[in-house]
Amino acid sequence: MLYFAHLYCPCHTETLRLYDTSTWKPCIGLCGHTVCLGCIEENVHMACPICNQPDVFVNKTPNYVAIELIKDCRDNFWELMKNWWSGKVGLGPPPQIQSLRCALGGLLELQYVFQFSREISSNHDSGPCSRCSDQTHVFRICWTCDWDSVCITTDSGTRLKMYSDRDLLNLSRHVLCSECAINHHNGHRTINIERIKYSKNDIKMTTSAIILEMFQEGMDKISYTTECRLRHGRIESTRNPLIKLLRKLEYKEEGECGYFEERIKMELITKYIEDIDQKWKELTMFSVGGTQCECNRLYNKLTKTQTQSNYEYHFGIMCHSEIETFTPGCPLFFRSHLEKRLKLYEIIGEKPPEQVTPEPFNDRQCPLCVILDHSYHNQKPIGYYRQHWLEIVENIWKNELPPLSDFCCRCLTYLNHFRIGCSCGKREDYYTKNEGMDRSIEDRVERFRDYQKRMERRYRDRYIWNSCQKPDCLMNDPKFWKYEIIREVTGFLSRIMNDGCSHLNVSCQLKRVRLEFTARKVSRALNKIDLRKNSRAELNQILEEVDDALEFLENRKNIYEAETQAPMCECSKLWNKNQSMLKKLDKESYTTRVPYCIFESSMEKMAEYSWKEDIPGCPMDFGHGIVLDPIVLEELKNMDLEDSFETMKL
Repeated sequence: MLYFAHLYCPCHTETLRLYDTSTWKPCIGLCGHTVCLGCIEENVHMACPICNQPDVFVNKTPNYVAIELIKDCRDNFWELMKNWWSGKVGLGPPPQIQSLRCALGGLLELQYVFQFSREISSNHDSGPCSRCSDQTHVFRICWTCDWDSVCITTDSGTRLKMYSDRDLLNLSRHVLCSECAINHHNGHRTINIERIKYSKNDIKMTTSAIILEMFQEGMDKISYTTECRLRHGRIESTRNPLIKLLRKLEYKEEGECGYFEERIKMELITKYIEDIDQKWKELTMFSVGGTQCECNRLYNKLTKTQTQSNYEYHFGIMCHSEIETFTPGCPLFFRSHLEKRLKLYEIIGEKPPEQVTPEPFNDRQCPLCVILDHSYHNQKPIGYYRQHWLEIVENIWKNELPPLSDFCCRCLTYLNHFRIGCSCGKREDYYTKNEGMDRSIEDRVERFRDYQKRMERRYRDRYIWNSCQKPDCLMNDPKFWKYEIIREVTGFLSRIMNDGCSHLNVSCQLKRVRLEFTARKVSRALNKIDLRKNSRAELNQILEEVDDALEFLENRKNIYEAETQAPMCECSKLWNKNQSMLKKLDKESYTTRVPYCIFESSMEKMAEYSWKEDIPGCPMDFGHGIVLDPIVLEELKNMDLEDSFETMKL
């Protein structure tokens, strides 16, 4: 990946420029190195920024080989993107060109990226020496001369200084082959670049800026020539979150605090790339025919009508689709978009085509979907949750965490949104730091500059705030990652348990309240889990508490279900009548409702009495010594039950 630095003109140190075929056209000098035409135009007698030879660019000779290679990179940007992410693009070129000299400043290597992409993965450490331009298997840097220029000391040890793509270009000017290290740095301390901690990951992270720039340029370029606007829009809808994720990657190592978050992001990126690859192939095959899609014709007509209707919004909605379930064809004809299509054709006064493309049902088998879908019932009906509510909770608690590849894109996005698995320092920084603009600065330009400076400082200091100071942090251990997810979905689990308890076939209301209280004990124990604050002893104690509460809940549920259901218990009648009075007095003053609220609270305390013991009978008859308000009790007993139900309906 280090050779990607040679796509930049070496003269631009502040604002880096990728070579192109016009203003920043690559020109080769008499010394064999390459700079852009724009720099030569500013100073035709400039010295070479690599070897310092004077007047080597006076002829302004275009580097035609480099121009062709750059064009090849830009035309094959998607293949380059896939190969880079899969690890097929290493630090240098494949073995077939190791003997070539880098006379073109590293650009000649790029023509082999696509031809030998499968072989690059086995050779991550070859490339040109900055001194002699020979290919080398081992990159070295001089610790004595160049440590301050290319390295930085962090809490995790010495790392490469990789704040931006400028540092990548800077590193390419300091790497040496073993022979040059001996000949020109004799007596100095030199080190193999791979012995520097996280060197490959830091280089890959910085290289992503170059890859993403070419990827964005390529996508923007085809947007003007695409034959199907909606097919291209589908790719765009996946591209935008993909780029955000790639820019947020930190390339944590296994065993580090925060590695779980990195794994979630990487799995999500892989799914996005696979999805784009499918859509990209379909768009390419459709474009080969040269036939304009119906969606293009419809969009052009809508543009000419100058309608006030927000047709752009409808087109944007149709571009969004499921990631795991790929549906071929133009989204204009998808069954789920039928209503929007009819509206758009109504605007232009035409009859819509009868073509309809059915979309496959996304039958997710994701471990989290059954929990996150509880509110919407997209996968399972409501009856399933009310019948299997305890089984759902026990499955996620007792089973091992499945591989992240088994999770669907929707659930991975949910975990990533809530920063599941992030490092201790990052979680603390997220809740304490304000990343917004300083509104006290009146001038908008100065305010934005201040914001940029603060963001740059935060990026420079990312090794500090995105670290962990605990020697025995639980986030380092994969066997505890399951509890990080469980803590995040505790709210969903609580709603599933409450819904299940409230619909359990029990004739005694206080038994149901007693069961709901036991379920709340499970939820409260789950809420105590915090891998960033708990010690191992504390976590083990919490896990035992959850196990005990779940055991109580399961036993109590089985006992209540096995009981012969008698007619409605007396406590159920009193409970329903009291609820109807609270409903009736909902808009009255608080003082009027107080006696009934206290009555409800007293009944709940009866149900919670000795909750760990399985006492037979109705909780009203337990030896708890709780006395209900006699005035309210007498009033409720004299109330007709059917009237109370009518009141609750109102």
